[in-house]
Amino acid sequence: MHTHRPAALLALVATTISVTLRQHPAATEAVTTAAPTATLTIAEPGDVVKLDPQSVSDIPSANVFLNIYDTLVTQNAQGDLVPDLATSWRQVNGTTWIFTLRHGVRFSNGDPFNATVVKGSFARLLSPATASPRASLFKAVSRITALGSDRVEFTLTRPFAPLLANLSNYAGAITDPAVATAEGTAFSRQPVGTGPFKLLSWQPDNKLTLVRNTRYWGPAPQVARVVYQVVPDPSTRLSLLESNQVQVVQGVPPAQMSSLGHIPGIALATIPGFGLEYIGFNDQTGPFRNVAVRQALTYATDRASIIHNIYRDTAALARGPMPPTVFGAATHLPQYSYNPALARQLLKKAGYPNGFSTTMYVPTINATWLQVAQTLQSEWAAVGVKLSIQNLEWATFLQYIDQGKTPVFIVGWSNMTGDGDYNQYYLFDSHTIKKGSNDDFYSDPQVDRLVEAARVATDPATRRADYLQAQQIEVAQAAAIFLAFNQNTIAERHNVHGILQARNSVLYLRSASMTS
Repeated sequence: MHTHRPAALLALVATTISVTLRQHPAATEAVTTAAPTATLTIAEPGDVVKLDPQSVSDIPSANVFLNIYDTLVTQNAQGDLVPDLATSWRQVNGTTWIFTLRHGVRFSNGDPFNATVVKGSFARLLSPATASPRASLFKAVSRITALGSDRVEFTLTRPFAPLLANLSNYAGAITDPAVATAEGTAFSRQPVGTGPFKLLSWQPDNKLTLVRNTRYWGPAPQVARVVYQVVPDPSTRLSLLESNQVQVVQGVPPAQMSSLGHIPGIALATIPGFGLEYIGFNDQTGPFRNVAVRQALTYATDRASIIHNIYRDTAALARGPMPPTVFGAATHLPQYSYNPALARQLLKKAGYPNGFSTTMYVPTINATWLQVAQTLQSEWAAVGVKLSIQNLEWATFLQYIDQGKTPVFIVGWSNMTGDGDYNQYYLFDSHTIKKGSNDDFYSDPQVDRLVEAARVATDPATRRADYLQAQQIEVAQAAAIFLAFNQNTIAERHNVHGILQARNSVLYLRSASMTS
């Protein structure tokens, strides 16, 4: 993987910055497309939770609704920040940004998009009544002012380095305030956006269908419909792909990647992602309050073997809390080698000479994670820790980890912005406990101070230094068992073109097409 530095951070080097970019992030290759009546069917391992971007914290939901909504700023295939509903932006001073908005944009219901709409959308996001799990992305915003119809000014309480990157996050998707207010809680099932598609129907745990938004401001999508088919079993997903009943598969099991590459008519598309997969502990409950216990179980886990034998080397061994594609990732952190003897010594030191029993919660959305859990049963038993496994459906699993009901769990974290703040603040800052992210219930005052310092620093080198110290503490305290850095992989039919596979794990479909 190569290190990526988001454009937002480059923008902070100067005091007054003006960015005007016209290139759209979608693929630009010319292809001979089928009639625009084509239906693109994507097999997904799990269903969305909600379609309101301001009320969710999961990637499966964002993967769908980011094709219904647009953000002011978005990401291209390299993870760089590029215009979307904002065509340009300018940093007036350390606490003031002005965005120029795209002309002629309408929501799928015909309502106009303008500066007043942007102001209202963010007002709803930041309202305590909304209780958005991602409102803190913009907690430095003190005021949003409409400067006429086509410019909007963001005023901050203090310099805030991740602002531009955070605007590409799904929580920054622009909703229609009038519709959201009128619909209330029903809005999460009846979305209205400015994106290339709009919702036609949703049968929970079965399929969700989008149709082309005829009012879309960009080039007309070259597929008439997109169907997200929920297919939990990975083998079934691939069988449907081989028979052309679906054209794209997300969630390709590592064990099947090599064979897929040899099947006529099917191609694999892989890019280094922003994602981390890890084994989490509830650091405020039972034996996991003790750092020595967490260190012991990290030593008892043969991470290198798991990467080789379960992930089949399709992911990289995680050497810390952030992958190298994310700004601020440390590359030379101390490592926990596989050492069961040392694990037993640490457990004895912590007061558990005979081990203990615990439960690991695993979401059904990822078959690989179940294999990891089964491996840990054996490895941890060797040091006296008896591990039982509990499978949960995705939405229930999210509720359990947010509420602290899971002493041990396995999950993935996809950094949605490319900025280290998204990992450090949401996974390790104590202020995000029980708010849809810090599910380890990890708390360290020094880490809190470092994360906050990196948020307000305008010098990238200073931010890197703050993140380095924070990551050193998190590794030393075994805040979690950092397992794998993701490669984002999809399998698709050869006649599918133009899907933007982003590093944040989202498939953007505005330029998707299908040849005959």
